[in-house]
Amino acid sequence: MSGVVSPPRVDHLPPTQGTEEENEKFVNPAIQARKRFVLFNLMPSWSISFVAHLLLLLAFAVWFLRTPNESPISFSAGTSDNNLLDDIKVDFSGMDLEDSTLEIPDTPSFDDAPKLEEILPTQLEIPDQVQTLTEMMSDATTGALAVSGAVSGMGETGGRTGESRRKMLRENGGTAESEECVELALEWLARHQLKDGSWNFDHSVGPGVRSKRNPGNYTEHRAAATGLALLPFLGSGFTHQEGKYAEVVRNGLRFLVENRGIDTPNGFSFFRANNADDMYSHGIVSIALCEAFAMTQDPWLMAPAQGSIKFIEFAQHSEGGWRYVPKQQGDTSVVGWQIMALKSAKMGGIKVNDEVVNRASRFLDRVSIEYGSHFGYLAKPSEVHGNNKTNTAIGLLCRMYLGWGREQPGIVSGVDFLSDPKRGPYLGSVEYPKGANMYYNYYATQVMMQYGGPKWDKWNVEMREYLIKNMDREGPDRGSWYFPGGDHGVSGAGGGGGPGGRLYCTAMAAMTLEVYYRYMPLYKEKAVEDDFKLR
Repeated sequence: MSGVVSPPRVDHLPPTQGTEEENEKFVNPAIQARKRFVLFNLMPSWSISFVAHLLLLLAFAVWFLRTPNESPISFSAGTSDNNLLDDIKVDFSGMDLEDSTLEIPDTPSFDDAPKLEEILPTQLEIPDQVQTLTEMMSDATTGALAVSGAVSGMGETGGRTGESRRKMLRENGGTAESEECVELALEWLARHQLKDGSWNFDHSVGPGVRSKRNPGNYTEHRAAATGLALLPFLGSGFTHQEGKYAEVVRNGLRFLVENRGIDTPNGFSFFRANNADDMYSHGIVSIALCEAFAMTQDPWLMAPAQGSIKFIEFAQHSEGGWRYVPKQQGDTSVVGWQIMALKSAKMGGIKVNDEVVNRASRFLDRVSIEYGSHFGYLAKPSEVHGNNKTNTAIGLLCRMYLGWGREQPGIVSGVDFLSDPKRGPYLGSVEYPKGANMYYNYYATQVMMQYGGPKWDKWNVEMREYLIKNMDREGPDRGSWYFPGGDHGVSGAGGGGGPGGRLYCTAMAAMTLEVYYRYMPLYKEKAVEDDFKLR
């Protein structure tokens, strides 16, 4: 897979072309002096003497004719109580000196472009962050991304632990059985972590007693596998600083920070060429880094989290989307992961460029129809039908996080579309009765939970009970899921597990069962108003 050619660096600018009057102001002083010297020497000596005596006579006249009582004007110099000049200080701390205003042109084709490793320096040190943490936090509640909960972004993850978690679990429809499944999934994921802290979609590799069935074949996507495996731990409130999985999370984060693809002037890149890790991977890893920072405010994670977001901003296409490689025209699927990463950044007070968010919103406009209720993949869907339901779920969730309200017509119509009896959760087919599409289910479940109400209650019971029933409970597979025939598990009932395999299915299913407390409800206050509306 090829990368993007950066434009040549501009180290100097051509001379500015101004008017004759403007240019005259900047003529070399030496030339002006020579002009005065030539003029002086061309004047006759008698004329010089005449002018000198005339000026002397005028001076004497002024002296004798002035008013006797008039005091001469005097100027005195002194010191002020306030040393104004000493007190003038220019504060550069709020300036983002890393941002570049250089426009990067879109690359028309990536087939013939050189590899990213050939055009970007390896292990280039990123300058220290200019913004302080306090300054970042002051920006956390501004901009286009919707952040609910407390005043700062950290309140968004406040439901993941303690009594708050138990309360949200009860209120939003979780059960003791669904929590047991989450705990078993975390145990399975922890058992399949590799010694270097990473995970592999081929979960069968590595020491110890391991599950051998349905390994994924995206074996080079180590960053994506590690980021995806970390997300369920973070969703359950476990960080690298506390909890029984602290070492698991710490080792996973360390692997990501120490083994990122390339450090570039445009941020920390987890994108690698040659189909190793793409912008899917970068988005997933960015979510993990930003959530871990949001939950702990650990300075060790601030630069990697901010750097990963900076690369997302750099990689955006001019029309607002993202796809497999930087600057490629977008698709809704990859866009969803990047917007979720930007939201996770906002949660922790990481700086996000609002114009990047605005362009992403314009991309969603271009791929949607019916007031933004139905979404296509690369362009607008030709009609409203079931084949675009995954893109619709992704688009609707992005719209929610970009600030659309619960009563917005696109949200209402889109939720009706997803909850229609002919659709609902995707829990298999006649050919593959256990072939749940967890990619669709993961996004759509978040949409329905955020929307709330009877439609969510119906959806939740169906989705929750299906996952509880279909978790593997015996042997090395205990605590995991695999859905043959589902998205990213396309190989069918036997053999391998498609691109992501059992690891992918387990992480996505666990996060789906964490939906009750993973994020604060976006429409909580509005939902209360609806429930108690005066009639």
